[in-house]
Amino acid sequence: MVNNQDSSAAIRPKDMDNSTARGVTVTRKRNAEDSSFKSRKKGTAARTGSFEGRCKQLIDFIDEIGHCNVPRKFSADPSLGIWCGTMRYSYIKIQQGQTPRSNLTQDQIERLEEIGFKWGKVMVTFEQHCRDLEAFKSEFGHCNVPYKYLADPSLGRWCSNMRYAYNQIQQDQTSKINLTQDQIKRLEEIGFKWKLVYQGKT
Repeated sequence: MVNNQDSSAAIRPKDMDNSTARGVTVTRKRNAEDSSFKSRKKGTAARTGSFEGRCKQLIDFIDEIGHCNVPRKFSADPSLGIWCGTMRYSYIKIQQGQTPRSNLTQDQIERLEEIGFKWGKVMVTFEQHCRDLEAFKSEFGHCNVPYKYLADPSLGRWCSNMRYAYNQIQQDQTSKINLTQDQIKRLEEIGFKWKLVYQGKT
């Protein structure tokens, strides 16, 4: 006669590892995908108090986005956007012969310029926006950037402006926003739709 024992007590550690390995692998993969930027941010948490730490974060941003025009309300790391704004403000004060509240040395100015940092009001070009749109499509599988896209608010507004300008052109009206035929073609090559299609939360 076979003794009935508590099944949970009868499972050996090796058996438990085998029975749960697949589930653990899937969970880890999903967590890694959902937290890719956060994991990089965590790895730099200890260095963000220093100027060079911020510069390295800025370089990471460039590697991912293609430029260093960090939005002031950058949801993935709000403090980085605020820091960039502070650096620009300090630089302007120095150019005006005033003493900024935040210290900014000549060496630090040169370091930021080596990275590609811009001191004036950032004017993102059409092609830069297109590259941001391509990055968005690569991540989400479509080009339907929400108007209030928290990760990059300027990209959502730009897409809306492009659609507005296109509709004006189609109605034989003069748009205040310049949109050439070459630009229209460039957007369509990316997969941009002139009528926004809701794709759910992004």
